[in-house]
Amino acid sequence: MPYNILKTLSVFLTIVILSCSINTVRTSVNTKQQNGAPRTFITSALTSPLIEIVPEPQKTKGAYAYLNSDICSNLDNPQKKQYWNLSLTSPIGNHHIKITLPTPSSSTSSAESHLDSVMNIDDQTFNFSSTKQFSPQFLLQVCNSWKHHPDKPISADKKQIEEVITAWLQAASRDCNFSFTDTWQCQLPQANNSTKPQLDEIQKKMIQKWSRHPYLFTRKLTVSRKLSKMLSNRITAPEAKKFCKILKNSLIGELPISFANQKWQKAICSDMGQHLSEQTRHLISIALHDAVSELHFLNDLVEDNSRLGIVQLKLPPETAPSRNLWISLTPENVIPEQVDSSSTKTEAGLAVNKYFSCWHPLYSQSSSLMKLAATAKILQDGEAKLCQQSNPSEENKPYPPAEKWVIDSITGDTEFIVTNGNAKILRLPTGTYSYTIHALPKNATQWQPSEADETSSGKIDWTARRPSTIIKTW
Repeated sequence: MPYNILKTLSVFLTIVILSCSINTVRTSVNTKQQNGAPRTFITSALTSPLIEIVPEPQKTKGAYAYLNSDICSNLDNPQKKQYWNLSLTSPIGNHHIKITLPTPSSSTSSAESHLDSVMNIDDQTFNFSSTKQFSPQFLLQVCNSWKHHPDKPISADKKQIEEVITAWLQAASRDCNFSFTDTWQCQLPQANNSTKPQLDEIQKKMIQKWSRHPYLFTRKLTVSRKLSKMLSNRITAPEAKKFCKILKNSLIGELPISFANQKWQKAICSDMGQHLSEQTRHLISIALHDAVSELHFLNDLVEDNSRLGIVQLKLPPETAPSRNLWISLTPENVIPEQVDSSSTKTEAGLAVNKYFSCWHPLYSQSSSLMKLAATAKILQDGEAKLCQQSNPSEENKPYPPAEKWVIDSITGDTEFIVTNGNAKILRLPTGTYSYTIHALPKNATQWQPSEADETSSGKIDWTARRPSTIIKTW
């Protein structure tokens, strides 16, 4: 090989090696071309980009955040908005976040709250406030570098960037533990070694202490125990398939709130089998953690606010339209007592968390589902209101009001057949109930109550230590 070729090749390799060495240790500002305009991002040594300035923020990954470039020409105008774009990953999937907030002027304190800030996560919008913001000096440093020195490195305060953006995200969701790797991550609490023993203990107490078991509560507990068994890899493929069929066909109140998310159901059921992937186990663990919290909440309500008693039917034979009668109970003034200084009261008197999050990966598919999760004390409460939804979202699948959901979950039979002269043992939350009695047609194999039926109605009180009600008149 000629000497000149060898010399050229040697020089080329030397340049490549030096270039690679320099790029791995220096802090730099990188400039790219996009749509005819430069894209600049601040990077720290041996890390991914921190803030990238782009003409039109894109749904891309790799930087802590993306800031609109026109902000650099309006730093002195407090009426102009900053548009920050973030990529967020949660156990449910990927989310795009757009944050809109005023540009701080040079006289604005960095501790001042953003009372008019707006956050969009996927298709949901809410206002939020935060005591954290980037200082005008920091933004001016970024913009000056982008405008005048795109080829020179600048120092970036990585800690400040993480603190400010984390504060924005936590204003919307107290329940996520936020961190940054390639994108922002939302980590949620998971089940642990105590989960199965807790479920076993709830079932043991229910069997030993309650002579009548609320159907919906029992159903939630059974499904949760089944999922706990799956997490322990003690399930066959046919059992897994059967479980997914149960999820799909269950009524809203028959499942724990955390099992209601359609994306969650689809994700775990697409990977059901004897050996679960780590992602599926992670999803199951998160939902199971919240299911245990919900069951503890309902268990306490049953023990503290329900009474075991009897309803007896003693109608005169000459006035009773039939021997067997259908009784339907409707709660009118049923208030589960909860003592919580940070709670507020709904119209029906049920105490719920006052300042809960606006967004959660499992529950924010529906504002009414978020309300149920807050009522069950699954969502963390706070001392101040940091966010407020401006466009509450609803699925096609309706969720009941929180008061009805709680009462239904801790109530035993509210519709039943009683033979005249006999009694029915019931476990009901304390309060007042209205009743309607329907005459059952003789020899009917199928029947449903209707307005055309011959009926009788009245009220019963269920507040005594051992309620006993006798219905004597038609």
